[in-house]
Amino acid sequence: MAGAQENSKWDSYNGASPLIALYNSFHPLTAEMEALIDSLTFPVSFRKNRYIISPIDRNRYLYLILKGVVRGF
Repeated sequence: MAGAQENSKWDSYNGASPLIALYNSFHPLTAEMEALIDSLTFPVSFRKNRYIISPIDRNRYLYLILKGVVRGF
């Protein structure tokens, strides 16, 4: 059951993490690398006017912005 749920998280992104397409534009990835990226990354959405990260807190994630604009200060 977990495998089916894993695959469904990328359904709205053509079935794979968008990072794979980004990395493949620089250098081809192996199937193992693609599987690892798919398993360790996940999509997340934020509403308008919401803070993604705080400069006070330790930030654990790196974000790839696919749609919208982010302002830093």
